[in-house]
Amino acid sequence: MEDRKIVWVRRAAYLSITCAGLLLLPSCAVPATVAWNRKQAVIEPQVLPPQGELDVYSESYVFYDDDVPRIHRRPVEVYSVDGQLVASARAQDGAGPIRFDLTPGHYIVTAESHMQLRRVEVDVQDGEDTVIAAAQFAHAPLLASTR
Repeated sequence: MEDRKIVWVRRAAYLSITCAGLLLLPSCAVPATVAWNRKQAVIEPQVLPPQGELDVYSESYVFYDDDVPRIHRRPVEVYSVDGQLVASARAQDGAGPIRFDLTPGHYIVTAESHMQLRRVEVDVQDGEDTVIAAAQFAHAPLLASTR
C-alpha cells in the first residue's frame, strides 16, 4: 500500500513538472521577425464619396386595413439629367418621406400626383438634405408635356 502511494506521488510530480515545462516552452521560443514590407499593398482608410440625401414626400392617401386607417405614399423614381434611372422606390406605408442617398448633382424626380405623372428638378448637394414636399408635385409640370 505504501509503495502504491509513492508511485502515485512520483507520477503526480512528473506530470506537474511536464505540464510546467510545456507551459514555459513557448516563452523560450524566438519571437517572429516583424518588419515593414514595401512590396506589399498598404491598406488605407476607405474614403466615402460625397453624398447628399433626398427626402421625397410623394402624394399620399389613406386606406383602411380592417378598421385601421393607414397612410400610403405613391412610388417615386429619380433620373439623372440625361434620363437614366438612378434610383426608385415602390409605394410605401407611413407618413414619413421616401429617402434616397445620392451623389451630389442635378436630378429629375417623378411621382404621381392628381392621377398624373409629374416631374420636379432638384439639386442635391454634399452633406445636405434636399426635401421635396407633396405640394411641389401638385404644381409641377406633367411628365409627358416635358418630353
